Amino acid sequence: MALRAAEVPGQGRGPAKSLDRRSAIIAVLVISVIALGSVAVYQQSQLSALSRTISQQSSELAHPSTGLVLSNFTVTKANATAEPIMFLVARNNGTAPASTGSLLVIVYGKNNSIQSCYDGIESFFPLYSNESGIIISPLKCGDIGDAVGLTVQTDFLESGGSVTKVFTARTTIGLSQVIPVSTVVVKEVGVRTFVLPQVFPTENRYTWYLTIINEAPTPITSVHATLGPVDKPLATAFCIFRPVLVQGASCTDDPQTTRGTGPFATGQLLSVVVSVKYSNGTISNVSTTAVVEPPYALVQ
Repeated sequence: MALRAAEVPGQGRGPAKSLDRRSAIIAVLVISVIALGSVAVYQQSQLSALSRTISQQSSELAHPSTGLVLSNFTVTKANATAEPIMFLVARNNGTAPASTGSLLVIVYGKNNSIQSCYDGIESFFPLYSNESGIIISPLKCGDIGDAVGLTVQTDFLESGGSVTKVFTARTTIGLSQVIPVSTVVVKEVGVRTFVLPQVFPTENRYTWYLTIINEAPTPITSVHATLGPVDKPLATAFCIFRPVLVQGASCTDDPQTTRGTGPFATGQLLSVVVSVKYSNGTISNVSTTAVVEPPYALVQ
């Protein structure tokens, strides 16, 4: 009887154990299904995003956009008798490359005169997507106050052939803002310097032109110059010469300022500090200023 009494409780626990085992298996299966579902949802979202990207790229390839932005169109003269200088920036803001193009510049002068004044030598084509080009070119005619019309005909390459579009801009011939730059001699060190902007549709970048002339009988062995604050300069220049810079000799450097510098106004003065070392070991420091010129200054 004791043996049977001991067996009864054991038989009572058997079904409970089976039930617990089945519950555990079901729980594992549920968790697995949830995990697999999460993975499937994630993979589906990734495939969907990839599909949208491919669809967009396919659409751009099949139907590329075409566009050209003309900016900073100016025509200036240094004086009444000088030839006009045209300055123009173009940017391809589409997805199709601008393969070729032609520029027509018409000057509307006094007494209702109309003249075609651009010889067409300069060109910024081809222009690829998000690429910019600059033209700085003289014109054959035009006086201060005359109206100028620009027409740019551009051929864009597409998968099915080329598409031709026409873009226009207008301006008036004005007096140049170029400031004459002279050589300043300080402590027998000649310094000729100025800053020139490179104009792009999205930003301006600046190039600092610096020429050092040795006016002393002692040769110069090294040159170090900074534009702007000495502790945080906008640009640093080093003249490179071999082996020394003798009296009357010069060296030139044209570094770009740090990206994002500016904007500077035409005529603005920036500080310049030049340190020269002579062959006898002495060092001379001189200070001057660099003027900010308009972008077409080099051709006038």
